[in-house]
Amino acid sequence: MSVLISIKGSVQGVGFRPEVCALAKDEKLNGYILNDTLGVKLALDCTRQRAISFINLLKKKLKKNRPLANIQSYKITNINEKFNDFTIKKAGKNKENIAVILPDYAPCKDCIKELNNKNLKRRFNHAFINCTNCGTRYSVIKKIPYDRKNTSMKKFLMCKECTKEYNDIDNRRFYSEVIACNDCGAKLSADINKAIKYLKEGKIVAIKGVGGYNLLCNAENNESVKRLRMLKNRPKKPLAIMCKDIKMAKKYAYISKVEERILLKQSRSILLLKSLNKTAFSVHFDFKNIGIFLPSAPIFYLLFKELDFALVASSANISSEMIYSKRAEFKYLKADFILSHNRNIVNKIDDSVGQVIHNKYLHLRSARGFRPLFKEHKIKKDLCILALGMEEKNEFLIYKNGLCIFSAYIGDIKNLSVFNHFINTLSFFVKNYKLKFDYILADLHPHFLHTNYFKKLISDKNYILGVNKNTKLIQIYHHAAHAMSYVKDNILAFCFDGTGYKNNSYISGSEIIEIKQKELKTKYCFDEFKLLNVKNNKLLAYSIFKKYNINCDFEEKNYEILYNNCSLLTSSLGRIFDAFSFVVLALEKNEFEAHSAMMIEQYYDKNIKDEYNLLYENGKIIFKDIFISCLKEDKTTACSKFLNTIVSLIKTLSIDKKAILSGGIFCNNTIMHNLLEDKNYKFYYEKDLALNDACIALGQLNYFLYEKEFIE
Repeated sequence: MSVLISIKGSVQGVGFRPEVCALAKDEKLNGYILNDTLGVKLALDCTRQRAISFINLLKKKLKKNRPLANIQSYKITNINEKFNDFTIKKAGKNKENIAVILPDYAPCKDCIKELNNKNLKRRFNHAFINCTNCGTRYSVIKKIPYDRKNTSMKKFLMCKECTKEYNDIDNRRFYSEVIACNDCGAKLSADINKAIKYLKEGKIVAIKGVGGYNLLCNAENNESVKRLRMLKNRPKKPLAIMCKDIKMAKKYAYISKVEERILLKQSRSILLLKSLNKTAFSVHFDFKNIGIFLPSAPIFYLLFKELDFALVASSANISSEMIYSKRAEFKYLKADFILSHNRNIVNKIDDSVGQVIHNKYLHLRSARGFRPLFKEHKIKKDLCILALGMEEKNEFLIYKNGLCIFSAYIGDIKNLSVFNHFINTLSFFVKNYKLKFDYILADLHPHFLHTNYFKKLISDKNYILGVNKNTKLIQIYHHAAHAMSYVKDNILAFCFDGTGYKNNSYISGSEIIEIKQKELKTKYCFDEFKLLNVKNNKLLAYSIFKKYNINCDFEEKNYEILYNNCSLLTSSLGRIFDAFSFVVLALEKNEFEAHSAMMIEQYYDKNIKDEYNLLYENGKIIFKDIFISCLKEDKTTACSKFLNTIVSLIKTLSIDKKAILSGGIFCNNTIMHNLLEDKNYKFYYEKDLALNDACIALGQLNYFLYEKEFIE
C-alpha cells in the first residue's frame, strides 16, 4: 500500500524537499517528492497512519533545521504504486496554481560565516551568498513553481562546484534554486571599496539591494543627511538607519530583549526604538524614536566590514514615488555613486516597518520579509475575489477558493509610478495563479484611481488583469471594512482614522460600530465639524472653535467666508489631532503622514493621569472641553490629557470590556500601549497587518464573505 500526500504551505525554495528526502531515507521509506503549482506532492510506500506519523516527525525536523519551511495543510489519498527508492522528481503541473511564494530573507548565520571566511574562496565576500535557509525569493521569481529556470538567476549557469552542492543531499544548498558563488554568480558593477570610500567621505551612495536600490549616507554626518533629504525631497519625516549588528544598534537606541530578538529575525524589519540621540540631528530631529534595522542582504554586510558608523538607509526614490529597481530610473535623483549588479529584480519591494508594544510586534508597513503572505480563510467558497484596498497605503488581497494572498505594501497609487507598480504586482499574481475574478471589492470613494480603472475595464469589456464577462464590482463603506478587518460578533469596533468617504457631504473618520449578526450599525461618532482644509491645521482648529463658539484669537480675514461657504462635514479623529496640534504645539501644517500625532506623542508624560471631559449625546461624542481646557495648559499636560482621553473613551464605551481596534489612530504607540497594558480589557485586532488602511482589503473581503449589511 502507498499514499500520495498533497502539502500546502511554505514548502518551495526552503530546503523542504531535501529534508523530506533525508527523513524518508532515515525511516527507510521509498517514494518521491516534487514541486507543483499547488505546493508539493509526496508519495510514500506506507500506510495512511504511518504517513501521518511521518508528517508529524517532519514538522519537528523542519522547526529545527529549516526555519523558513512551514506546513499549512496536507491531504492524504491512497494510491496503488510501488517504489524502489526515494527520489526528487522534476516539477509537476496542475490545472490550479496556488503554490506559496515566500518573502525575501536576510542571510542566515551559516552564510554570514562563509561570507567572512577567507579560506572559502568561492563564497568569501560573495555579495549574493544564500542557501535554502535564507536569501532572495519573491524579488527574483518570474513564475511558479520556484525553480531556478523561473527566476532571474536562470542566466547564471552553475559552476561544477555549485552543481555538486545542489545535488548533494547532505549539503544545505541541496536544491537551493538560486545557488551561486564568486565563480558563477551575479557580479557587482564596481568595486565595493569605492562605495565604502564615498560613504566615509560623507557622500551619498545608492546600492542595489533586494527589492530595489537603497540610498545611503553616514548617519552621523549632519550635512550628508540634509543633502540626502534634499535629493529625496523628504524635508521632515524621520529616516531609518542600518546598523552592522546588535552591538552597533545599541549605540543608537535602547533595545529590550524582545526588540533585539526581532531585529535579528531574517525578516529584517525596520523597528521603531527609543533613541539615544547619537545620530546626526537631521536623522530624526527631536522625535524620541528612531527606526533601526540590521543588514538585509549580503552586500550590506560587506559594506560594514570597513565602516564603524551607522548608515541612513532609505529607499532610492523621490518622496512618494516607488522604490527604484533599475539604474535608468535615476533621472532626477543624483547620487554621488551608484553600485549596481547584474541580477535583475523582478518584483520590487520596500522595507517593512514595525514597533514592539507589550512584547508584541505590531506592523506599521508590511513588505520585505513578510510579504507576500498566504493564509487560509475560515470561509471556503468556490470564488475568486480581488479586494482592492485603499488608494493610500495600498495593499490588495486576493481570495481564491479559501486561500488569501496578501500583497506587499504598495503605497499611494495616486502617484503614477506607484500605480504602475500596483498594476505590475497584480499582473504577476493574476498570470501565475491564472486568476479570473468573480468579484472586485472596492471603497465607496468615487475618485479612487484603481477603483475607476477597474470600473472602466468592466464597462469597456476589456478582459485583462483577471477581469472577465462575469466580473462584478462591489463598493463597500470604508469604516464597514475597518470594522470587519477582525471577525467577531456582538462587539463594538472602534474605527478611528483620518478619512472615510460616506457621501458627497460627509467624510467620516471616527466611528464606533456595533457588529451584531448580519448587521453593522454606527453607535457613536465624534461630533461633526466643517472640513475647511484637510492640509491646514489652523483652519481645522478654526472650524472647531467656530462650531463650539470658543473665542478664537487666530482668525484671518478670509476664514469666516470659507466657513460659511463650506458644506463638507467630518467626524475625523485624525483631523481633531491636527487641530489640537495647532492649538497646543503651533503646528500649522503636517509635513508627512501622522506628523501631528507624532508631535503630540513627544510631549506625553505617563505620570499625568488626567483627561478631558467628553459628553455623549444622541450617538455624538462632544469634545468641546478638549479645546477649551487645553488653552490654559502647558504642552505636556495638554498632550498627555488628550491621549489619555482617547484611551479612556475606548474603555468607557467597550461592551463587556472587549472591543475591536482598527484605523490609523491605533498605530500610535502611546494609545496602543495604554490600551494593551490593562489586562482587564480584551482588544482584538488583525496581527498580520498594519492597523491603518493596510487592513482595509481584508475588511472588504470579510464584509463580503460574511454577508454583512451596513445600516445607516
